[in-house]
Amino acid sequence: GTEDGFAPETTRASGVAATLTKYHSADTRGATAGTTPEGSLSVFELTRVIELYNARNGTTRTGAYHAQIGTEDGFATGP
Repeated sequence: GTEDGFAPETTRASGVAATLTKYHSADTRGATAGTTPEGSLSVFELTRVIELYNARNGTTRTGAYHAQIGTEDGFATGP
């Protein structure tokens, strides 16, 4: 029911481990280290998603991005 299919877990106590069945694509810390993403977003990961979302073509926000080797998360803005 949310725009990205994720919502905060309000019934589990803070600090209690959980087994995740889905991961947000912005959760790159575990994925880039070759392990399972940890299920939380750092400020860096959040601002990176915002940066990609705000990609523009002139004055029009397109949100376009593509795979790009050599970037911090494997993506770059633009078509």
